[in-house]
Amino acid sequence: MRSDRVKKGPQRAPSRALLYACGVDSEDIYKKPFIGIASSYTDVVPGHVHMERLKSAIEKGIYASGGISFTFGTPAICDGIAMGHKGMNYSLPSRELIADCVETMAQAHGFDGLVLLTSCDKITPGMLMAAARLNIPSIVVTAGPMLAGRKGSKRLSLVRDTFEAVGNFEAGNIKKDELEELTLRACPGAGSCQGLYTANTMNCLTEAMGMSLPGAGTSPAVSAKKERLAYRRRLTNHLRDDGFCIIATFDENGPLRCSGLPVVRYSIEELEAQFNDEFQLLTSLRDDHKTPAGRTQSFVFALFQKR
Repeated sequence: MRSDRVKKGPQRAPSRALLYACGVDSEDIYKKPFIGIASSYTDVVPGHVHMERLKSAIEKGIYASGGISFTFGTPAICDGIAMGHKGMNYSLPSRELIADCVETMAQAHGFDGLVLLTSCDKITPGMLMAAARLNIPSIVVTAGPMLAGRKGSKRLSLVRDTFEAVGNFEAGNIKKDELEELTLRACPGAGSCQGLYTANTMNCLTEAMGMSLPGAGTSPAVSAKKERLAYRRRLTNHLRDDGFCIIATFDENGPLRCSGLPVVRYSIEELEAQFNDEFQLLTSLRDDHKTPAGRTQSFVFALFQKR
């Protein structure tokens, strides 16, 4: 196991002593894998306020599967609260910070696998970036969308009934009392903002990419289904006998990080041609963006299955 580097052999006696201090059982330490839970729980982001309940379900699932869980935290910024003032300057950079946090904890403690508990805008991409860098068995648990608000028989949502309501108020179309009532009713509880904005779009894409379980992207935050999915005793690295996955990041100088088979060519078409004789391309994604230093950096995901 990958965790043997921190727990096996006479030279690792100090490490074992510290793990015992964390409550790890001496009979389990050698035979059970170490599974890290990267939790982005915070009580200032509505998409994350219920994550302690999901984390508990994940811990039970890891224990039932014969693993030992270790939880650590990552930052989480709510774009809806951060936008419109200086706070928004910190949203996109937090994605890199989250990826660095997860990579740092997993490498420093020799985790054998990861469960990535995430929900909102830049947190999910940051978690996926970390999974690509580490190339260890990882699965994502997305915390789920918020239910619609209600005013009588009318369904309410954050964007339509708060952001747009501000414009209606300033145009004189609604009174201040109505604006305040919409504000109070638009977001009824935990979950990512209603609608296909960054959070829910990324959570659906994560499911489509095979990095989360079926139904994870759309099951509401407050549903029992979400808790069952969090518990589900399944942790794979999506590298199966009948297929494989390529996740790579690269810039003009060549590959930065790569998992799966060695990547020589980088366009989706060239990858498909490279493996076409034996494998069928099931799904793929490529994203190109500029780094703060002005360099073009690209991300490629491709999932192949044996013909």
